[in-house]
Amino acid sequence: MNVKKFSAAVTAVIMSAGTFGFFPETSLSQVSADAVYVANDFDVTYEGWCNMGEQVKLEPDWEDTHGGTRSMAVTDRLSPEDGVSSAKGFYLWGGRKYDYKVFVKHDSGADENFKLTLSYLLSDETTWETVTIAESSVSSGEWTEVGGSFTAPEGATEFVVKITTDSTCDFKFDDFTVTGKKYVDNKVSAASGLKDVYGKYFRVGNILNGGTVRNSAITGMFIQNYNSLECENETKPDATLVKNGSTDTNINVSLNSCASIMDFAVKNNIPVRGHTLVWHSQTPQWFFKEGFNDSGAWVNSSTMDKRLESYIKNMFAAFKKQYPTLDLYAYDVCNECISDDSNRTKNNGGARVPGYGNGASPWVQVYGSNAFMEKAFTYARQYAPSTCKLYYNDYNEYWDHKRDCIISTCKNLYSKGVLDGIGMQSHINADQSGFSGTQAYTTAMQKFLEIGCDVQVTELDISRESGKYSATQQANKYKDVFQAAINCNTSGKYKGKVTAVCVWGPNDANTWIKTENAPLLHDTNNNPKEAYTALMQMVPAADQKPYDGDTPVTPPSPKEADSNGYYYHYDMESDTSAFSGRSATIAGSSDFYKGSKGLSCTGREAEWNGIQIPLDYTTFKAGETYSFAAAYKGKEDATFKMTLQYSDGTETQYAEVASAATAAGSWVMLSNANYKIPEGASDLTLVFETTDSLCDFSIDEVIMAKAGTTVDGPKGQKVVTQSSVKGDLDGDERITIADLSILKNGILNGWRTDSEKKNADVDQSREINAADAQYVRDYLLGTITEFPNNKPDTPTVSEADLAKFAQQFSGLNLTKSNKKDGENNPLYTQRFGADPGWLVYDGRLYVYTTADEFAYKNNQMIENDYSSGYINCLSTADLVNWTDHGQIPVAKTRVKETPLA
Repeated sequence: MNVKKFSAAVTAVIMSAGTFGFFPETSLSQVSADAVYVANDFDVTYEGWCNMGEQVKLEPDWEDTHGGTRSMAVTDRLSPEDGVSSAKGFYLWGGRKYDYKVFVKHDSGADENFKLTLSYLLSDETTWETVTIAESSVSSGEWTEVGGSFTAPEGATEFVVKITTDSTCDFKFDDFTVTGKKYVDNKVSAASGLKDVYGKYFRVGNILNGGTVRNSAITGMFIQNYNSLECENETKPDATLVKNGSTDTNINVSLNSCASIMDFAVKNNIPVRGHTLVWHSQTPQWFFKEGFNDSGAWVNSSTMDKRLESYIKNMFAAFKKQYPTLDLYAYDVCNECISDDSNRTKNNGGARVPGYGNGASPWVQVYGSNAFMEKAFTYARQYAPSTCKLYYNDYNEYWDHKRDCIISTCKNLYSKGVLDGIGMQSHINADQSGFSGTQAYTTAMQKFLEIGCDVQVTELDISRESGKYSATQQANKYKDVFQAAINCNTSGKYKGKVTAVCVWGPNDANTWIKTENAPLLHDTNNNPKEAYTALMQMVPAADQKPYDGDTPVTPPSPKEADSNGYYYHYDMESDTSAFSGRSATIAGSSDFYKGSKGLSCTGREAEWNGIQIPLDYTTFKAGETYSFAAAYKGKEDATFKMTLQYSDGTETQYAEVASAATAAGSWVMLSNANYKIPEGASDLTLVFETTDSLCDFSIDEVIMAKAGTTVDGPKGQKVVTQSSVKGDLDGDERITIADLSILKNGILNGWRTDSEKKNADVDQSREINAADAQYVRDYLLGTITEFPNNKPDTPTVSEADLAKFAQQFSGLNLTKSNKKDGENNPLYTQRFGADPGWLVYDGRLYVYTTADEFAYKNNQMIENDYSSGYINCLSTADLVNWTDHGQIPVAKTRVKETPLA
């Protein structure tokens, strides 16, 4: 028998091995009866099998089967090594004899030599062996059995079966089985797990990867405790996007990386959370470039729209095709799109900086903003199963400025019917106070639920930070998170519901933030920790029951117009939650046009500050015509405007829908019965604003209707335009006793309009007082024929003034600066560092420091120290404009091509 040994380091990429946990001692006894450990008939799913080879296709065949309703066809092989494989480590054990069997068929016209091989990992968890179990010559056109028996060494794990031939012919296979003597586990426990304890309130989930899914100790623990499964990396874009054969309108995808995990989920009836479709990280650069070339130019947004839609469409199609019985109950459509930078959450809609790598977003690079998010959710809603809820997922979600930006973004998407929930990643530490403390975390959860959408805790791990926090502190923090979810669901306060709490790792040996931080519920040997025990004891036995399922997804359908032709009619009498302030404060108001309530807008600092409402994408479509109307009333004379804000695929655009002027205190109806939404427009928002005033205003009777629908309403009062005549306060282009009366009243009681105040300063002194009233009185009496010009001169600074100024401060002794010559302190960095230095290269000054604290980089929490291999770096070409390069790898330590640097 041919056995090959090779290092795991060489084959990790091929095998998608991941991290391997250890198998505990078991109490197993052999009985005489035969048992079927694996039986793949392919009648429903792909059974965890996937193609080997970049262009190899694996498709079901309903016409030519050995048994049942379908077989699997393998085509487009380029080499004899191309074929199919499947990981069966979950079902098999080293030291036991198994019989492997499969039926194969080909139609090449000549005999073909088929091989059935097995690869497994030895107990040293380093060395792989591959053995040929069976090799048979198979005649053309006949279903033929290929099989044999083999006993892997004691302690072997990670069993991967492969089928190949000595040529590149197409072939089919069916009815793969693994049988052997039956073993009985004498320590089988009927103990309940976390999913049973918390089933009354929500799902409890965890993750698997390509290695842990084949670790029987971990999968057994998984089946006991969890009823939600997520892939750690295997469904992210870099694991599913396939460059070969992709076009702008048809992006190829592969589920090979997650095949064994999906098979495990289907076999054990465990629902799956998909993670993720749109992410700035772990998405290959070629996906955004012309010609699918890393060095190509960035594609335009129109091309990216097509690629994005095709990718999402093909991903959901692949799940449906390969695992039609899989319960894909939720999916993170967009991940980590909101920046940590408070300047960007305030001024850029939360969009990350454009670019690729180091936290920059290639999505923003292409679209110029986060406009891609609505597109992604819209495509996902179109192609996802009707039972699959769609989530936005992010970290640092409890940080106030980022939290509020997430709320603004998701409220908009939720109101449009494309988003179902928010995922709180929940990578936190065991401190119950502080940055990620219980209060900040719980507040964020409550605020998200107030939107009306669901919330899921998606990636929970609670770090002890290398022993800084005790096991008891960690247990208490875990209890805080679970209790917060229970409290939200039972309080009756929130429109939304917490539907899942998912942990990010099966044990401390399989965590992305380093084992010494011990962030999970089981230790490195799969033993339950204090936190696990505390959670198991938190819910009274009387309240423990299985989870009864999620509220069904109800995809939005286009709104039907009522008998008036109205799609939407907001009378402001009850719920106004669809509206939000646009850098302004809005509230229900007793200032109304009809009924008893209106909606007021205050605190405006610019004309564009106002009120906004997102438009339902299922009803309002680009290129089609609609009727829009709204009643306005302002506290000053003003021209009001109704504007459509939209994305043209490249940047945000603004188009006027209607405008009208009215005098202070009078209502006016703005309307456009035939407004055509621009072609290609998306992310539609209707904005209510002014063109020439910062006054407070109210709106009422907002109507969106079928094209041609006319809406009657007040015409408003004529606005008296501002006179250019100083002293003319009533705008009639002349100075009368009425103007003097208005001036005196304004000095005593304040000004009613800006135009009054401006023309009251008749001597242009920039002060309005009794002198101005006297000038107007004198003018009316004929004592003067024109007003004096008392406009103050603009002050200038002479050389003498500068000398005098310098002399005045010449005696000051300045405190010694902490910035000493030769120490080269950096001017600015948002990260902590020490030991600064500098260099000049190619006309730029580079300033650098060590990187000395936790950082979130490439989906990994790294704990920096002097040996981390990363430094902070800033640079400038003019000592005025600075670029923050973030953390960069150090030569030699991180960049292997520079060993002598």
